[in-house]
Amino acid sequence: LRPGGRAASRDCPAIRPCPAAAERHRQSPESRTRNPEQEPGIQSRAPESRTRNPEQEPRDPHCKMDVPTATLVKDKLLKGLEATHVEVEDITAEKCSTSFRVLVVSPKFENKPLLHRHRLVNACLAEELKVIHAFEQKTLSPEQWEKQKAQ
Repeated sequence: LRPGGRAASRDCPAIRPCPAAAERHRQSPESRTRNPEQEPGIQSRAPESRTRNPEQEPRDPHCKMDVPTATLVKDKLLKGLEATHVEVEDITAEKCSTSFRVLVVSPKFENKPLLHRHRLVNACLAEELKVIHAFEQKTLSPEQWEKQKAQ
């Protein structure tokens, strides 16, 4: 926000996208992968780990980016946190996978404060959170989950 509570405009340099990122999104999907030799300091990563599988979930035609799917987010949370229950809901208006609401139940949350639990989830999804716009999470221990289900 600007002074006086007004929202910054698109002309504000603080919210303009990186020119390299903007150029990659104008290119075809095949040419979007980064070449670490051309960009020093960039670590290569497997682009298929974040890409959408069209057979698993339909992609909205308005979506412009390769973003993680609800299925991918759920699988990473189940494995990374040894979760006993995970619910992932895509809350994006066009189901474009840029906003998620998750419920995670894991024994790793026992006797941990809320902030520490959220940090565990954020660490598990570090790569995905780089392209997710909004992420709402509820983290419960198995004991808390059982109490909540009983109510």
